[in-house]
Amino acid sequence: MDNGSRVNLNKSGLEEISKLPQIGELKAKEIVDHRPYRCWEDLKRKVPSIDERLLKILQKQKDRIDFEL
Repeated sequence: MDNGSRVNLNKSGLEEISKLPQIGELKAKEIVDHRPYRCWEDLKRKVPSIDERLLKILQKQKDRIDFEL
């Protein structure tokens, strides 16, 4: 993923989401399957494989990740 790309966790496809740090194909599928999300805590609550450690890693990418519905 190039640094200018934004990933919308509610609209992006598996390929885009899987390129986020520490995500991969399996977690990307979980993210897609549990949509929609309104915020970081919503993501953590709905996706079993997103723990506090992974959430912090993703939050460091907050300028490239959004939750727009």
